[in-house]
Amino acid sequence: VRNLLSEMRERLTYLFFILFHSLVTKVSHSARHDHKTITEAREQLFKRTIIKDSSAQSEQEALNLLIASGITRFGILFMMIFIMQVLVNLYRYTMRLSAYYLSQADAFLLAGEDSKALMELLPALSPAQVDFGKPPTTPMGEVSKLLELANKARAVT
Repeated sequence: VRNLLSEMRERLTYLFFILFHSLVTKVSHSARHDHKTITEAREQLFKRTIIKDSSAQSEQEALNLLIASGITRFGILFMMIFIMQVLVNLYRYTMRLSAYYLSQADAFLLAGEDSKALMELLPALSPAQVDFGKPPTTPMGEVSKLLELANKARAVT
């Protein structure tokens, strides 16, 4: 009787796993089919939209799109050049300022507590004529200059 019960348990377990496997297989096939169907529907919708848009556009609309695209591209390019110019000027200014203050710090370290030696080392290590150039301008300052030039050009024409 025990052998019969253990054999029945094994068969039930085997049947359970077979049923579970078939269920999982059906669900996965169904999901694949649904995904494939959804993907195909999206592609068809996209193709129909492109065909409809391309046939509906006139030459004037195409020209307007081309002009808007060009303005956007060149606008981004000019903004990048403007930002790079501001950053390069700011970098140069801060590097000159850093070199000046590092020379001052070197003079303090070399002089120690002797103020007379400090007074001699400061002019020797620090350049007398530090040309910091003009300080970096803010972007708003650049924009205001640009607007002034545009107003002058408009007044001339």
